[in-house]
Amino acid sequence: MNNPFPSPTCRSHRRGWGGVISQCSAAFLLTLPHVATAQTSAGETAAPIDIAPLDLTIKETKHEIAASADYMLGIGEVSIPLFFSLDQAPNFSGNTPLAQVQIAERTSTFVGATLSYSLGQAWYVDFNYSSGSHSGDVQTVLDPTSAFEIEENYYQLYFRYAFPKFRGTRFSLYARAGVGFNEAKTKVDSRASQFTDAYSNRNSTKDYLGNLGLGIGYTLFTTTTGSFRIAAQSEIEGFYGRRSQTLVEALGLDPGNQGPPVDIGNDVYGGLGRITARFQLRLNNSGLARAFADLGLQGKYSGINYPTGGTVTEFLWGPYARVGIRYSF
Repeated sequence: MNNPFPSPTCRSHRRGWGGVISQCSAAFLLTLPHVATAQTSAGETAAPIDIAPLDLTIKETKHEIAASADYMLGIGEVSIPLFFSLDQAPNFSGNTPLAQVQIAERTSTFVGATLSYSLGQAWYVDFNYSSGSHSGDVQTVLDPTSAFEIEENYYQLYFRYAFPKFRGTRFSLYARAGVGFNEAKTKVDSRASQFTDAYSNRNSTKDYLGNLGLGIGYTLFTTTTGSFRIAAQSEIEGFYGRRSQTLVEALGLDPGNQGPPVDIGNDVYGGLGRITARFQLRLNNSGLARAFADLGLQGKYSGINYPTGGTVTEFLWGPYARVGIRYSF
């Protein structure tokens, strides 16, 4: 009989149709690609997927350290207590009280540094130090343009929690809580005139603060290799605490115009907000070392309660910049 299959193995040799079908089915299956063996892997038959291969040289890390420096140039307002001490000088005692709190415009600069450590890259502990300088003119009853200077040092320790749920996504979210200590020294000097002697005001201030904060970020752009990215960030913080002030004033050299040290206690509260763009660059192939820079705006609102003068408010805002490095291990 004629063989209907092209394979030479399909000859019946007169052994009947059963033998012909059995031999020819096996021969036909051998001619089909990827069916000859049951060991064919899915990767050999599936269409290619456009996913970059994993870099198995990158090992999982549990720790991260970071260091950064920041700078802010601000403009705004500041409150300055005047004549609280001079009212108690011998020559002023019993007269109409002059004590008042003046609001003055200021120009400010801040320079700071932050060190950070993370265990598990979820919990972080951060230590921040910043130094601020403020200057301007304040109006007094003696001189409408009395120059003032304020030098302050702020120390802050806080704990931060980065929510792992958002790791590996475009979003990032953290919450933080901490304590802070701020120490400031204020100098006010009025020039002597033909009517009055020179006036001096020296004030030492200490703030003990607690704060709560929240931050959110969103990645706007990432290169295909992941070596560079740009993100938008927003951070807010609220604080509350207690301020102690020690004020000493004098008018000229007359001992009767030398005021004694006067202590003033205040409740202090307020909030801070920051909006920045982050530029981050991977420094090595493993991606464990990264440099970053933040550029944006920062604003701060403060309320200070005086026992005799009610509550005064301050506001400061301006451009903000920060540069740093992070390393995971």
